[in-house]
Amino acid sequence: MDISFENVSKVYRKGAKALDDVSLHIPSGVFGLLGPNGAGKSTLMKIAATLIEATSGRIKVGGFELPKEQHEVRRILGYLPQEFGLFNNLTAYEMMDYVAIMKGMQDNVKRRAEIERLLEWVNLTDVHKRRVGSFSGGMKQRLAIAQALLNEPKLLILDEPTAGLDPEERMRFRNLLNRISADRVVILSTHIVSDVAAGCQRLAVLNRGRIMLQGEVEDLKRCAEGMVWEAEVPSHTDIEALPDAVTVSSRRDGDRLYLRLLAKQPPLADARPADPGLEDGYMALITGMNGGDAR
Repeated sequence: MDISFENVSKVYRKGAKALDDVSLHIPSGVFGLLGPNGAGKSTLMKIAATLIEATSGRIKVGGFELPKEQHEVRRILGYLPQEFGLFNNLTAYEMMDYVAIMKGMQDNVKRRAEIERLLEWVNLTDVHKRRVGSFSGGMKQRLAIAQALLNEPKLLILDEPTAGLDPEERMRFRNLLNRISADRVVILSTHIVSDVAAGCQRLAVLNRGRIMLQGEVEDLKRCAEGMVWEAEVPSHTDIEALPDAVTVSSRRDGDRLYLRLLAKQPPLADARPADPGLEDGYMALITGMNGGDAR
């Protein structure tokens, strides 16, 4: 099971180009699709989920060609869009039951068993009789994740799935991804680098509709090689005034400021070189600091 996009472009009305000649291969396992808001990630995921058609290019999902064989793709698909509408007047169990029936799960015994199993996975068993309208944002997001997993889809598309989750729920979600990733394609589309770092074997970075990198996690880290610096400065230091440097992170402790910076040369006299991490490589790539085209 894999997915391939070959020279895929998507042009909306008035000439707005969301995807520009995208070629991408996604194998089995958890695949991270990284990029800032507006990069084209959701458009690419909607094409794979058969919700919209590409303007040009070729897409194959597990041997099925889109859009010609979209009905076959829908039978193996689990999808969590960035904004998933829930029926607030239904209970959590009723919501899951409704989606399961829509997915063709006709066997009552098997359907009930799977719903109960998934509600337990997302820690909603104790509230399965409560109406969805009474749920917190995090609880609704967990329910949305559970519905995407119904009927054991071979292709699972998750668009910004950890939005609204607290740290404990995010950790539980990452563990869940690792548990379900065998023998299926799981696409995790996000702008949160730590979500990709926690569980993806391979990834791609999309920016302004174009693929900037695809490969393994280490390939993204290497984009910042030799450009990561750490420094400690007085808290009143104007870090925006540092020449040719990008601030990856800053932490204030009393009257001191601890910085992690990207720069081709030491940005401060006492800056120390540091090993690159995934977020460093992502920032270097997106800003064009590594010599790539940030557009």
